[in-house]
Amino acid sequence: MKAGSIYYHFDSKEEILDVILDQGVREIFDGVKAELQSSEAESDYRVRIAGAVKTHLALILERSEFTSVNIRIYSQLPEEIRERHYPLRRAYAELWDTLLIDAQMAGQLREGVDIAPLRQFLLGALNWTAEWFDGEKHSVATVAARYADLILYGISAETGDAPG
Repeated sequence: MKAGSIYYHFDSKEEILDVILDQGVREIFDGVKAELQSSEAESDYRVRIAGAVKTHLALILERSEFTSVNIRIYSQLPEEIRERHYPLRRAYAELWDTLLIDAQMAGQLREGVDIAPLRQFLLGALNWTAEWFDGEKHSVATVAARYADLILYGISAETGDAPG
């Protein structure tokens, strides 16, 4: 295909970028949303959170180059482009917020845990995986299980408030 042939389908580079960015977030949003809908009857939020973690990782590591591109370049884009894609990214964040708030209300997440920073930490860790993941060393399922274990049970042998 010649370089100019792509402009038969798109009017500009910016339109190509918009499609890539939208598809990247839409795939991950739709995938995690479908996972959560399929587990709605599950009363153990640890199972639901672990499923969302696994789906998110599978989409960025195995199935969607668009999602990976979105994660890697979004912060470097001009503000006007970021603003066009913000509503969908915000909807995805709200999907996670709802999951985490529901877990907290069900008594399965510690009281006092601030949901927004937890979601930012969780998604940041999941998204960063694309930078170091090697499918020959680890499976997505193994990494997802390790992440879910760390997120849900922590690293400390003791429980209680963090020092400081």
